[in-house]
Amino acid sequence: MGGGGSKKTEPLSDSIVPMGCSSSTSSDSNSSTTDSNSSTTVSTTNSNSVSNASNSNSTDTQRPIGTLIADKHSAPPKHLIKKLIQRNRVVPSEMGAYDFSDYHSNITGTHAGFNNAQEWLSYNKLKSTELLACGSWDNVDITAFDADWAVEHGSQVLGTSFDPIKLHRQRLKDAHTKMVNAYKNVVNTVKNNNVQAFARLIDQNGPYASKGSKCKHSGDNDVLQIYTSALNALVPLWELSNRIAEAAGGVGANKQVSSLAWSLKGFKRVRKKTFEKYNDDFRLVTDIARTSIVYKTLDGLMQGMDYVLSDSNTQVVVIKNRFIQDVDGYSDILMNVILNDHVCEIQFHLQDIYDAKKDGGHKSYKWFRLLNVIDTKGVSVTNADGSQTTLEYDYDGKKDDKGQPHGFGICRKKDGLIFQGNWVHGKPHGDGIQWESGGGGYQGSFINSQKEGEGIEWYASGNVYQGDFKNHKRSSPGGLFWMANGVSLLVTEFDARTDQPTGQAVMWSADKTTATTLMNSVPGREMPLEIAEKFAEHHGRKSPGDPPIQPPKPTLPSSWI
Repeated sequence: MGGGGSKKTEPLSDSIVPMGCSSSTSSDSNSSTTDSNSSTTVSTTNSNSVSNASNSNSTDTQRPIGTLIADKHSAPPKHLIKKLIQRNRVVPSEMGAYDFSDYHSNITGTHAGFNNAQEWLSYNKLKSTELLACGSWDNVDITAFDADWAVEHGSQVLGTSFDPIKLHRQRLKDAHTKMVNAYKNVVNTVKNNNVQAFARLIDQNGPYASKGSKCKHSGDNDVLQIYTSALNALVPLWELSNRIAEAAGGVGANKQVSSLAWSLKGFKRVRKKTFEKYNDDFRLVTDIARTSIVYKTLDGLMQGMDYVLSDSNTQVVVIKNRFIQDVDGYSDILMNVILNDHVCEIQFHLQDIYDAKKDGGHKSYKWFRLLNVIDTKGVSVTNADGSQTTLEYDYDGKKDDKGQPHGFGICRKKDGLIFQGNWVHGKPHGDGIQWESGGGGYQGSFINSQKEGEGIEWYASGNVYQGDFKNHKRSSPGGLFWMANGVSLLVTEFDARTDQPTGQAVMWSADKTTATTLMNSVPGREMPLEIAEKFAEHHGRKSPGDPPIQPPKPTLPSSWI
């Protein structure tokens, strides 16, 4: 098992010192225009946003496109999509898919999924404020709060970890049961209102039956290439979906279709899905470019299906009829079509069921999906061939059919190390927390047992580091150190061989009244606190306050004691 097998490198001595920095600001004029390729109104505001120091040189890929808030219910803007592809800015920001000025190509490091460090910082600050207002996990509304972010960062905000195995399990199970029953009640009402139409819809020998198997995009396993392909397919997908809606009478208050919308799936969710389900093959994520069509009646939905199934110019590769086999009570039809050599998804919803999902159902489902609200079967698992898998550590949680940890679980190794978090086929993978027997620990992201991405490491000496990790080591673009003697330090680079700080840094005194520059660990000059703060913001951090508090160890299963 990984996640703690190798000895941690202690982060510099408590007497560590800092380096030089510079900052500059500029502003551009504001303007407005109208996108001639759609009915979308464009509001353009060019601004100089903070970028990583390693990407400080201005290039065509970094030039502002302008702030465009697109309308998801109108045609995607063709000429702006063309510009994004030309500049290789093809990934939507985690802040939302409809601001075209916020698209980027940042798919690695701490700020993966965000346009720049400042945006990542602002997003986390907003989420932290929202979660802190809840006061405790018991007050978190799972119908309104994002599960992925809460589980990854929540212990830093609330001081304790969310425990889906023991402490908070019953609450999740009760909420899950309530959601499933609510969906099924709505589906039964729909069925009773039109028995004959519903029977045709779920006929497993009929035209709407599920067909096809899991497909994947052609080409290389290159996520930027796949996002480029998704953008190229977005306008044809919208045009096809619009024709499908028109076949049922069109979109509007007095028509069969109440809503037609397009979207692009965010990178963090795509990456998580790929890691957990598709063995790192991004080509298997076939819902990056997608549309949703919401019908008021069963007859309207089937008219739309009839149109696309009879269209000889449309290549339908997969139909997943979830009226026949629901997912946690929710029913709809998902269809994969190939447009411009890209596999897209069209979602066919019914208004009454879709309204129940909008009322917090989707966010709840993310909690259930992330935390595996399924009873664990105990420690021992019999494999398909009748054999038993013996783990070299205590484990409680979800497992795969080979008896390996898979999903959310907690383990204790023979040396006393405890890990709680997400597993993929026997390895810590995703978000997790570990506590070391000799003191210290880590909380953050793992990839194949290795620390990777944003994390916090506590050392037995009392030092704390929060920042980027790669291949189980601290990594550029760096992060913050809090030393046991009260001194704090912002480091921007690490030597990949030694795991030690290098390059520029800033050090704050224990009382936070002075800041000093540092270059390659050599002290420089004292700098104004406001400049030190700007330097930190430029690198996606805030000036150091109190260090993050290590979460308390979880309650272990009684069978381990």
